Amino acid sequence: MAKHGIEYTPDARDPRRVRLYDGLPRGVSRAEVTFRAEGGFRGSRVVPASAADFAHLRTAPETGYEGPWSEPSRITVSEGQYYVRQAVRRIAERAAEIERRVARIDLDCPWCERPRSYLGRIGFLTGHTGFMTDAPSELGQLVDQQHAYRCDDCGSLLHFADGFLPHPLPGRKKP
Repeated sequence: MAKHGIEYTPDARDPRRVRLYDGLPRGVSRAEVTFRAEGGFRGSRVVPASAADFAHLRTAPETGYEGPWSEPSRITVSEGQYYVRQAVRRIAERAAEIERRVARIDLDCPWCERPRSYLGRIGFLTGHTGFMTDAPSELGQLVDQQHAYRCDDCGSLLHFADGFLPHPLPGRKKP
């Protein structure tokens, strides 16, 4: 099971195979590090990292679709472990950055000084006007998902684009 975008087989203490779906370098959608030893049917066999002679690294480019794996690159065991550690570090840095951003967001209404409540995701229909009318053109329409927060006293709204932060937000902590 993938935990935080990294899947260890059979376990994280001494893995044979590590699949990475998060924390990868730019342009890479997924990666796999397998620890190997000489021998076996195809010249090498998958073994625990503690018994490995070398490692194989396969990556898949980020193309929008799930593309094919690259040919495996032969790397040292320490390079394979370093690749995994770098992904873990990137995941932790991104989680800390998201936590820092979320802590700065104030959901209180500036007019009523009350906390806003989370309404959920709302889709806004965007697009260009038609050729001869002011009605929206069906070919250029796009649904833009937004997270909405509303003040229950005055009805003011606050919107956040979908996909940047986890919602609902807790709001800024009071001193």
